[in-house]
Amino acid sequence: MQAEKVSLDTSGAQGLLLGSLSLDLGLFGGGTPTYTVGGTITGYNGTGLVLQNNGGSNYTVPAGATNFTLPSGIADGSTFSVTVATAPGNPPQQCMVAGGTGTINAADEVGVSISCTDNTWGATTVGANMTGISGAPYLAGGIDNNGKGVIVYTSNTNQNLMWSSVSAPSTLWAAGTSIGATGSAITMLDFDISQNGTGIGIWQRGLLTPFLSAYFNGSAWSSIQNVGTTSHNSLQINMNAAGGGLITAIENSNSLAFKNTAAADFATNIGLTATSICSGNPYDATTSSSGRAAVGCGDAQSYLQLYERVGSSFILENAPGIQSQNIDTSINDSGNILAAYIGLYDSNLYLSHRSGGIWSGATVIENGGDVNDAATAIDSTGNMLVAWYRLSGSLCISRKLAANTSWSVAQCATVDSGVGGKVILAVNDAGYGYVGLMRATGGSSPRRYYVDSVDTRGQIAFPATLTIRRTNFAGHSPPFVLSVNATGQGMWATTDSNNGGTSYFVFAEVLQ
Repeated sequence: MQAEKVSLDTSGAQGLLLGSLSLDLGLFGGGTPTYTVGGTITGYNGTGLVLQNNGGSNYTVPAGATNFTLPSGIADGSTFSVTVATAPGNPPQQCMVAGGTGTINAADEVGVSISCTDNTWGATTVGANMTGISGAPYLAGGIDNNGKGVIVYTSNTNQNLMWSSVSAPSTLWAAGTSIGATGSAITMLDFDISQNGTGIGIWQRGLLTPFLSAYFNGSAWSSIQNVGTTSHNSLQINMNAAGGGLITAIENSNSLAFKNTAAADFATNIGLTATSICSGNPYDATTSSSGRAAVGCGDAQSYLQLYERVGSSFILENAPGIQSQNIDTSINDSGNILAAYIGLYDSNLYLSHRSGGIWSGATVIENGGDVNDAATAIDSTGNMLVAWYRLSGSLCISRKLAANTSWSVAQCATVDSGVGGKVILAVNDAGYGYVGLMRATGGSSPRRYYVDSVDTRGQIAFPATLTIRRTNFAGHSPPFVLSVNATGQGMWATTDSNNGGTSYFVFAEVLQ
């Protein structure tokens, strides 16, 4: 109960006797007492749970809370109605209210019960049937901050580019819609979506043609633009939170070309700016939420070089002196950079990172022979995460907290052994996200797709066995897409075949 207080300030001769008198009228029945509403919370593992009473008075429940009391008092005889205004994120959860309505009866209400559970993967319906495809179909996609998943894929012997989407709470993907006929078979494709729902798709039709691009405004596509005049060996698009993007490519001259782009200049600012910073593989580009960008790539002898974009140029920031066969890079808004790379000859897994403007040396996190692929992530505060696949049958992670100088002992989850694999980390600025593995095998054994939750801070227990999301029997080398938004909603996708490789379909799931 909350009591109303008044103060009496006397004056004159009477003040000599009474001074200043404070009376709690609620104790003497002279005021109108108010009462609070609260109760218990179970299963609240995320952050950002917001409760309301009678449609207002928002109250954000602290992370990890097991009980709550709404701060606004209500009078005796008044009704109350406790509802969830905003569900938790990171991880995404649903919360149900029991005993949330009633009438105050001269006492605080403590019997409201809120139970929260983690959301599960859904919307598994195929995006569309991709009939008539010969060879491996192409696929890319992502999820925006509203939980809308978008996929872009090829159809009609890779000569038509399609897209589909799904928005919460729907469990069905929309029918595939054409972005446009390409005239000849697509040989490369990438797409990325920003937090605000805009995106950019890029693709190329053969090795001797320029690549094409289109801008997605959240519901429709722009006209297709011809971007660049030379052929490219690889293409990447990385979007920032505001809807701008960085297109990077390795040209046939084995040099990096790039383009900054956004909705305002997409149709007019055509063409890539060539720079001679890279000579080819390994190559990986990354951007932060605010648009900071880094590139890791090899020189003519595959020695790794790490660049950061400053203005309109890329500046060499670090050269670890290691010949590398692949690389994955990450950067955050503060300019912290993390690169994981595998030695070309010793097969060691190396890490190099920049924290507070200072670069580490090349650190061996695991000796070679068993490491096949690795991925990296950095959250907004500088906590770092690396994941890698061991061909002998495990996926491992290690963390370096921003306050620490060393990496944690590796935690490993059991997966199937294989002859190769692709590791993806999709982690948001809050440090929550997903780790994915596409495990490849030889012969007639199926491919398997694993996806599980992960975080940079170690607050989520890493499983002993990674969760299998899909067993894939397609007779091709399928793409693998994994994405996360700011509240931890996720999407992953691949392609599969029903009949040994004569027709294909998209398999895509979202966790909203």
